[in-house]
Amino acid sequence: MKRLVFLISLSLLFLLAACGKKPGNDQKTATPTPTLSPDNGNSENKGNGNNSGKLPDGITPQSVEAAIAKALGNGYVADIEVPEEELYLCPLGDIDMEKIDAYVAKQNAVPSVHQDSVIVVKCKDAAYADSVVQGFNVFYVRSRKYAAIYPMEPFKVMGCRIYKAGDIVMYIVAGAPRPDDVRDDAAQLAFATAEYEKIDSAVKNLLGFLPDNLLDEDTAIPDEQDPGNGSGESFEGPVFPGTYVPEG
Repeated sequence: MKRLVFLISLSLLFLLAACGKKPGNDQKTATPTPTLSPDNGNSENKGNGNNSGKLPDGITPQSVEAAIAKALGNGYVADIEVPEEELYLCPLGDIDMEKIDAYVAKQNAVPSVHQDSVIVVKCKDAAYADSVVQGFNVFYVRSRKYAAIYPMEPFKVMGCRIYKAGDIVMYIVAGAPRPDDVRDDAAQLAFATAEYEKIDSAVKNLLGFLPDNLLDEDTAIPDEQDPGNGSGESFEGPVFPGTYVPEG
């Protein structure tokens, strides 16, 4: 009798163990394969959402641009003032300058080779800052399409920063030119990322915080501003053909 009770108890234990085991629990969780992606300043340890807070006294477009130039040193090649009559060719092209109190517009002397642009504006009314951000994003999408045809420094372009801090808005594509010995895609990405870390540190040190990057690669270009004459649909096609483009 005792032997029978023992066998029944043992059977119940095996039955309970089998019921308690959930399917798949004996499988290891797959580790996702890391992919290279441009650092647009939106990682968890960057940006604190303070895009409209009070700025320290004395912050001007000139002081912002000077801080970026100092951080990059000899790697700062956005060293040419954009003439007033050529502002329509830079990120200020879609901006109502009547609503801008002050600005700095710098670019490289040969933008077809180096798309470096440092544009910083101070709006007369902070409420207009969102419109400036939108205009900057439209320009970025256009320049990205251009870069798809002429991928000279793709990761520099892809790392663009559009920062808004109160009534100050920044458009930053900058960094030292790619060295000749930096050829493979991973090395190019690492090089561009390191340059943008210098820029981010400079902005954070100046403002006391690092704004979120408001770059929106999905910004639509208004039809009336996107004629098929070299800046619009004529650039449709593979992005950076022949060049590594990270996912995400």
